[in-house]
Amino acid sequence: MKQPTPQMLWFLILPSLLRIGFLAFECQPVGENVNIEYLVLDLNQQCWKGGNKQFMFAFFAATPMLLFFGLVVPGCTLLLLRRVKEHRLTDASLLLRFGLLHSGYRTEKFWWEACVLLRKYLIIIVSTFVVSDTYQLHSALGILA
Repeated sequence: MKQPTPQMLWFLILPSLLRIGFLAFECQPVGENVNIEYLVLDLNQQCWKGGNKQFMFAFFAATPMLLFFGLVVPGCTLLLLRRVKEHRLTDASLLLRFGLLHSGYRTEKFWWEACVLLRKYLIIIVSTFVVSDTYQLHSALGILA
């Protein structure tokens, strides 16, 4: 049985990691008073209320996580794919490692995976910050179109 490559695992778990990071910022109204929103991770905490731990968690845990998994890892992968652009389709080890990311694209269109990642990121952001189901649907369809 073939072992999964780290790039394949990253490709599969990236949306879940970003969704977890964005949960630190997600708030929703609870109960009868719709003017007060509570943190989805801890419904005992009011959102962005002075003295709670949401800001500290969002600043020191969620933001670095989002930056690392959302920008640094994909950026390094795209730079690596750009650097080995002419050898990707002939070198067996590169094809095995990065074939999932570029095998469906022409050699000069290796960057299209960045467009696919951007679409994933936008869908995750919409599902986090757009509360209404109708607006979520319209926004997601707009992103996919």
